[in-house]
Amino acid sequence: MNSPPLSPLIYPPSSDTYCPSPTQMSPIKYESVPEESQVSPENSPKRNSKRKLSNLDSTCGACNLDVEKPKLCCNCFEYFCEKCINLERICSKCADKSALPKMPPNCSGHGKELAFFCLTCETEICSECILEATDHKRHPFDRMEAVYQEKIGVTDDKIAKIGLQIEEIEKHTEMAKKNLNLIKTVGDAMLAELKAIHDAAKMEVQEIVDEKREELEKRINLPEDRRALVKQIQDEIKALGHFGFIKQQDRFNEQCDKVLEQCRQLPADLIDHYDIGCELIPATKMTTYKVDWVDGKQEMLNVIIDDSTGESWKLSLSKGDILCLKVAPNVSIPLITSHKFKVTTEISNNDISKSLRKRFVIQRKMTQFELADIELVSSGGFLEDNAMEFRVAIEPLNVIEAHDHYKQEVTMMKNSMDQMKTLMNASRESLDALKANTDSLKNFSVGYFALEYGNIQKQPKSGFVSPNVIDFNGNEWKMEIKFERDEFNKILLSAYIFPARIINTSEHARRCTYFIELMHSNPDEIVRGYAENLFEVNGLGRGWKGFIERMRVLNDVGFVRHGKVWFRYGVRPSA
Repeated sequence: MNSPPLSPLIYPPSSDTYCPSPTQMSPIKYESVPEESQVSPENSPKRNSKRKLSNLDSTCGACNLDVEKPKLCCNCFEYFCEKCINLERICSKCADKSALPKMPPNCSGHGKELAFFCLTCETEICSECILEATDHKRHPFDRMEAVYQEKIGVTDDKIAKIGLQIEEIEKHTEMAKKNLNLIKTVGDAMLAELKAIHDAAKMEVQEIVDEKREELEKRINLPEDRRALVKQIQDEIKALGHFGFIKQQDRFNEQCDKVLEQCRQLPADLIDHYDIGCELIPATKMTTYKVDWVDGKQEMLNVIIDDSTGESWKLSLSKGDILCLKVAPNVSIPLITSHKFKVTTEISNNDISKSLRKRFVIQRKMTQFELADIELVSSGGFLEDNAMEFRVAIEPLNVIEAHDHYKQEVTMMKNSMDQMKTLMNASRESLDALKANTDSLKNFSVGYFALEYGNIQKQPKSGFVSPNVIDFNGNEWKMEIKFERDEFNKILLSAYIFPARIINTSEHARRCTYFIELMHSNPDEIVRGYAENLFEVNGLGRGWKGFIERMRVLNDVGFVRHGKVWFRYGVRPSA
């Protein structure tokens, strides 16, 4: 919005008039009109927080009366009527506060009202400054009220635009309020459910703890209770005198025997603290081992234990300079998973307060931990008859990890079932295909060769050779699988047929047709090679370098059956 132009400029009649220097005038100056990005009293946070953004600005901030032309207080930036604001535009509220800085009503040089504003010097001046000052010669000026109205109009326009934008935003807030209420309702319900679960678990734990505490407090207080009974008996004896005691000796003896029997019945066994648990934090089930302690480095323990989910783990406890525990999943191919487990260990001491207890967090991979210093265990009351008691437990880190673990197990079982169904269907299809190709294989000497899946993972330098097959001429043949690299350094599985023993050395007998197949659960995915060559007597092989990429075999479970990769090969003398 364009602001109205300034009122007609008034120039002093002559240049001989005197004007006080800026240092002689009031130190308070009006600043120039700020840019949109600058901070001013009109767009300051204080003004925006107090100033109203609608047409309700016509109400006086002091007397609450409606005003047609309200005036703005220069200090608190609220609107007031003429009765509630003075000439310096300070409202009655602010005027009553002595701590606030007050605008000088008159020119310090001429004593007259500062009713004008020099547009060049951007300072307030009085009428005498216009007529007498040389510093403002031919400078345009206007009445202070006119300059203020122009500048405040620009800011008011911006504030009005903000108000319109806020009104536009308010149109879309109703749906947000409904959504907020819905989210709050759902969130409160979830929090209530969690609280109920938490309270139930807390009560379950508290009952176990209270039961154990009650038993332990009885044991702790029992000596004092029995001393109190003994003192009571002694006090009664003293009070009775000699003759009274003699007459009631039998009663006192019965009381002493009863107290003595109760003291003998005091249990000496420890109350286990690992069986405290609930649905959210299950109790830790420790497994105890007695291991022999001998001098020197040794493997003290090598066992397989099951965790609380049924998974098996290999544990190895070894003694060197430090007592170490090695934990690893009991599987040939560790599962790649982010699920976390906690390992709880304890090296028992004769003094239960000195037992060494540690807890570690692991994932499904081999991990080693340091448990204790050898010298500490040797001399700190941890050994009895040259044996150490070692306790250990493995369990999911928390119920969430346990839930995720079980969920993954169920998913893996479903996938295994689907794979079995796929293999069964593929077996049926393979059987049908085998029956269909029986005629073409009648003259082939066929052999099968199973290669361990783990060997493909290890990729040894030496190859793998199959058992011999004998063709119809009496010659024996073998198949060899090698690991080789191509020009791009990819690892390949190469397959070759070569003579193991040649009995019939005629060229006719040595010219053979041969094939190699890498079996797959899906017949369409079977990898085949078929060729004819003249084989030399010296045993050089024929076949295919780069029969298949190694990673393709590793990444496709269809090539694996019962942990092995199966090849079929055949040789037939050419007609």
